[in-house]
Amino acid sequence: MSERLVTLSGLGHSIEGQKVLDSISFSLDRGEHVAILGPSGCGKTTLLRLIAGLVPIQQGQIEMQGQVPRAGRDNVVIFQTPRLLPWRTVYDNIAIALGQLPPAERRQRVSGLLARLGLSSRGDTWPEQLSGGMRQRLALARALAMKVPLLLLDEPFANLDPLAREQMQEELLSQADAEGRAFITVTHSVDEALALGDRILLMQAKPGRILREFTPGLPGRGGARRKAADFYPTLARISDALRAAAAA
Repeated sequence: MSERLVTLSGLGHSIEGQKVLDSISFSLDRGEHVAILGPSGCGKTTLLRLIAGLVPIQQGQIEMQGQVPRAGRDNVVIFQTPRLLPWRTVYDNIAIALGQLPPAERRQRVSGLLARLGLSSRGDTWPEQLSGGMRQRLALARALAMKVPLLLLDEPFANLDPLAREQMQEELLSQADAEGRAFITVTHSVDEALALGDRILLMQAKPGRILREFTPGLPGRGGARRKAADFYPTLARISDALRAAAAA
């Protein structure tokens, strides 16, 4: 039986008197992957920040294992632009997230993450010397270093070229599945939502509401799912629904 990780109930939010989210309710199980898809201005990023505990809740409630989410303790956000420390090396950008561990254990964990994400030879490199794809790998490695059950992704792969984007999606899936981590990703890309999500929540704007939920029902994830015979027909169906939501 699945273990419930996060529950959102009747969530609403306004910014400067403008209602941006209304009656948002859904739940997420441990290890589950949910994609939130919607047009610009539907409140996807605001919703993610509320779940992260970065924005005060105005209406409704969010419970994570029976408590209000605590940023950095229950979850970690991976942003579209990597929030790296330019004055620290690649190695130290990860190690700083493990400051409470004994030095030997910290070294072992950082080295393992660097190896898993293809950055073993870059430990002494400065972030500015990395490509965009490598910087996102580093941001993902630092997020994974934090032993939290929930990853929150604010379109972190949006600025990558298509090949690098798919590679990062595969890394995310591999590492999240290996450690049983749940994630919520917000995206404008139907392809990304369909490749990553166990469920896809489609939002509409003004104010932001969950309009529909899709369960792909396709085998595998990521690149393996894209090879399924029904992947592109399903993508077309969800794309039509997204266009309708944007026009509403």
